[in-house]
Amino acid sequence: RRQRQMCIRDRLHPSSIGQLNFHLGFRNIILKEGTMMIDTILLDIDGTMLDSRSCLLSSLQMAIKKTLNQDIPLSTLEPTMGMHEKDTAALFTDPPEKQQELQDNWTYYVKNNTTLPKLYPNVLSTLLFLKSRNIKLGIVTSKTKEHMRNDFDKLHINHLFDIIVTSDDIKRPKPDGESIVYALDQLGSDKSASIYVGDTYNDYLAACDAGVGFYLAGWDVAGDSMLRGIENRLGDFGDLKILIL
Repeated sequence: RRQRQMCIRDRLHPSSIGQLNFHLGFRNIILKEGTMMIDTILLDIDGTMLDSRSCLLSSLQMAIKKTLNQDIPLSTLEPTMGMHEKDTAALFTDPPEKQQELQDNWTYYVKNNTTLPKLYPNVLSTLLFLKSRNIKLGIVTSKTKEHMRNDFDKLHINHLFDIIVTSDDIKRPKPDGESIVYALDQLGSDKSASIYVGDTYNDYLAACDAGVGFYLAGWDVAGDSMLRGIENRLGDFGDLKILIL
């Protein structure tokens, strides 16, 4: 069991990401010279708009205990944020039937959580501002449609987005860039005038694979060493307003 936990860390935390001097807590909002004005902003959900980290990780912890009778510390589970549920399950058990059981139990605990996760500060007001400036908004998430119904849909803000892409809509979820490319194609948006905002290394890899600029949602990344080399960082969701002014 200890060997598997170490393997999880090895797979998710490469020893070297970059050599940039990057300090969490420092706002770095830079538009490079020569870039087009941003007219499309694609957003991750968990850890970016929705303060759901605690709910997701504690539910996963309980699901692992029920399915595999293993006690996994939350710190070990942190790197699974942003991963597709199938990839997450495969980290902890090999038999396909146990992987499915783990996913089902995880979904059950999230669905039956008594406290609905809330939006981070300034999310709603910023989305409304961006819409008033005719910015095209989209969601690109590793969530399934079922998981969307369990939390995000209950916030009743889906109408603010021009497109919502879940893992059910594509064949290759993040870190592949397919979901981002699909969203841009549906919106008729140019990659050079679009950005993706997320909070995990998988989000960053997906943006790179899709060929769009990436901005790190830095308000709840918990000092993740994998993110130290990310060049552009937002300190507050409201900082998105600065990018389009």
